[in-house]
Amino acid sequence: MYIGRALRKIGFPTQGPSLDLWRQRLVGLLVIGFAVPVLAGFREDNIEFFRITHPPTTADHVLVAEFESAGELVVGWKCSHLDELAVTIVDATKSVVQIVVLADSAAEKTCMQNALASYGVDPTGIIWEIVGRETPWVGDYGPLAIRHSSSGRISFVDPRYFDMRPLDDKVPTELALSRGINVFRPSVLLPRSVVTDGQGTCFLSERDSLESLPDPDEAALIALMEDHLGCIEVVVLPPLVNAGTGNLSLAFTFLDSDTVLVGSQAAGIDCVNRDRLDAIAAVLQGLGYQVIRVPFPPDTDGYLRSYTDLVMVNGVVIVPEFPAFPSHNTQALAIMISQLPTWNIIPADASALETIDGGLGSMAVTLPVGDYSAQQAPPDPLCGDQASCQASGCGTVTFEGFCTNDTVVWCQDAQIHMYECSTPCFFVEPGFPCELTCGWAPEGYYDCLDDYVCFEPEIFADGFEDGSVSAWSNSRP
Repeated sequence: MYIGRALRKIGFPTQGPSLDLWRQRLVGLLVIGFAVPVLAGFREDNIEFFRITHPPTTADHVLVAEFESAGELVVGWKCSHLDELAVTIVDATKSVVQIVVLADSAAEKTCMQNALASYGVDPTGIIWEIVGRETPWVGDYGPLAIRHSSSGRISFVDPRYFDMRPLDDKVPTELALSRGINVFRPSVLLPRSVVTDGQGTCFLSERDSLESLPDPDEAALIALMEDHLGCIEVVVLPPLVNAGTGNLSLAFTFLDSDTVLVGSQAAGIDCVNRDRLDAIAAVLQGLGYQVIRVPFPPDTDGYLRSYTDLVMVNGVVIVPEFPAFPSHNTQALAIMISQLPTWNIIPADASALETIDGGLGSMAVTLPVGDYSAQQAPPDPLCGDQASCQASGCGTVTFEGFCTNDTVVWCQDAQIHMYECSTPCFFVEPGFPCELTCGWAPEGYYDCLDDYVCFEPEIFADGFEDGSVSAWSNSRP
């Protein structure tokens, strides 16, 4: 049983972030009422915020980890949306770090101040920056901070963000300009999927690697991360299924440079994500890290709930909790307390994020302690007044395609397409294939084939343990 040429002919999904990713995020925006304007030509008209640059001239810079000392916590809040979560983040951390809240306008700033007051939170001491943006996910589009070891100076790296969100995309450069520091803009889409141990090892979502094709390919993307982020080693890991942007922080997070918290899923619930979490844990353990597992709530309703997408800042850690799963919440908090005994552990009701495939960590970004002055002269443009230097087309990817972690990737109509065969059935649209493996089809190309079989214990993801019933009907979309 396989997708067949019918699915390939309709070109599902298109190049760039896969259709399920866009669908999830767009539905999420509609659910919480965000208006996402289409700003055609915005990047070209404001090229000073988007011009692709050369990397830093230094060779001793390194990507700063989330758990390191922070000088600022930037909260990406859209007033009247997710107010309670935003207020919780501000209230829990304002005594340990300088809070910076982004606002579209003076009117939105007033709205936010009123919201804080309504929850009994004193807004005194908050820095307000008037910065237009489409969404609150500053943890996804916010700057990647690097530290130049010899000087102690901080610079920002600003990868491209989703094409439909140019206002979000310019935020890192605006933050860099307001602080008088360098900003380096690589020509690659990296929606905050880079995780680091702070010692030069970086972890990249396989989704970012695939969606960057054909330019850069994985080898070139790793080289780009080495040049811009100071990564000594880059490890590519599969993201969880139904994980919004595919952020790896939804699967694991570093508590310090040696200890990493990795989720787990129970057998018989969602064995695709269970297998991926187990595989991630095995890789991290093989690299010498101490791996701590935390059980995630079941996702049989199609909503991924993660305890590893945290807000960590200067001895305070905000842990998402989900009221419908009290025993899981209790266990997650106990694990956090045991691993971070000197930290103030604060639970936050994250149920508002369930239906929009978001994570708590996407609502804030830490800016590290350091010297906020320019490390070098502004970097030269890499490709003139262009917001992207990347080549189009398919490069070396052919119509026959290839498989990676049960994702099929192929070229059609001069565009790269991909589909994640092993997606559990409750995560996909009716009529589309689910819970299959990727392999060579009789038609002469790679495609989704056969039922996905869980690793130990061996049960089928669709529940049909004898394999006699397929996860996908014979009807073609």
